[in-house]
Amino acid sequence: MSISPIVKYIQKEFIEVYEALINNVDINMINDSYENFSPNMLSFIKKKDLNWFNAYFLMIDGMVKKGMIQEDLRKNLLAIKNSNKNIVNYIVDTIYDDDIINEQNKNLNGAINNIAIEEVINNLKWRKNQLNAVNNTIKQNFSSGIHYQVMDAGKIFIMLNTISEHYKLKPNNKLYIITGSRQMNLIKIIFDDDGNINPNKLNTFKYNNVIDLDKFNIINYTLNKNIETSNTKPIILIINYDHLRVMHKYNKIDYTNVNFVMLDECHLANDPQFYPVLEEIRYTHKISIIGFSATHLKA
Repeated sequence: MSISPIVKYIQKEFIEVYEALINNVDINMINDSYENFSPNMLSFIKKKDLNWFNAYFLMIDGMVKKGMIQEDLRKNLLAIKNSNKNIVNYIVDTIYDDDIINEQNKNLNGAINNIAIEEVINNLKWRKNQLNAVNNTIKQNFSSGIHYQVMDAGKIFIMLNTISEHYKLKPNNKLYIITGSRQMNLIKIIFDDDGNINPNKLNTFKYNNVIDLDKFNIINYTLNKNIETSNTKPIILIINYDHLRVMHKYNKIDYTNVNFVMLDECHLANDPQFYPVLEEIRYTHKISIIGFSATHLKA
């Protein structure tokens, strides 16, 4: 039986923190990336292992599926010997956070998450909005701008095809950055649950003229913190907002080696912690930022 999306969402976050701790990632970077995790929580997490996380969240999932209300779940978890109050409160409050639940439901209702990606692309017929988006970006020399596309309008195909067309016109070994919210659909499409690239999916993109990803090195930053450039291939870096902000803060990205940034859900870019990063990328480093959103920005 699979774990429900909301519990799996939290479990992955805890595992990310755990792996960062055991791999001796700079504690300041961890604190910046996971602001909700106190020193007390980090100390507790570091003492556990993957088997513990799997068993713990499987137990929580069982309680949630039985219809346990928020305070009863909190009470039950706190009753466990050697439980950590801060961690229990964080987990319980996140599970019953309406904003996160709505985001998970939105992801589950999306066609890409409910249908095999091979079926989606094999039935792909480029729509006018997609062709216009790619062609207009080319005409404007891949300059900064925003694509307003309704939900399920094929933004991911537009993103990947834009990179493909840029590479055809301007062959290079530089970095393409795709960034967005924590739960990025592109990660779910290209990578399997275990984090490995699915070759069948890559072939499907290739043979349907979306992009030939064999010509690129693909990095999911959640699993691979090494962003060394290649002498033979450009890199597509898939990284969420939080991690990009931290990488930027610690000067981990050489912007002289970046083609452009593709920003999914750019209506969220006015976040006071993230907007200064975008502003510096755009105006100090002179890197184009190509945004995508289904939500019109408010003045």
